[in-house]
Amino acid sequence: MIEKVIKRDGRIVKFNRKKIRDAIENAFETAGVSLEEYGAIPGIIAKEIENSKPDGTTVNVDDIHKAVEKQLTKHGFKDARKAYKVCRTKRDIARKAPSRKAFKEIIEAKPSEVTRENANMNAD
Repeated sequence: MIEKVIKRDGRIVKFNRKKIRDAIENAFETAGVSLEEYGAIPGIIAKEIENSKPDGTTVNVDDIHKAVEKQLTKHGFKDARKAYKVCRTKRDIARKAPSRKAFKEIIEAKPSEVTRENANMNAD
């Protein structure tokens, strides 16, 4: 059973089945699949993923995402799998955007602007 997850930033956190279930429910909603159609499937998939590894296992968050996609396909919810994948891709892009923008601003800043800003002086 999966017990811990390695996050993208390197932190190791306790596995949380509810996060998987919520993400799957969101994918169903985005794909237009009604609650009557999917019922308990999000919980079933989350439990299958949690129990897919030996006790005490630590997995990478990306491995969980791949497992969710595989399980959605296995259970016949290809539209929900596509919606899940699109959502994950958008979140990955959004996650990277702010740091990339900040990095670019730092690189393009003129030395005098950085010096004055650090000295609590007006950059003008």
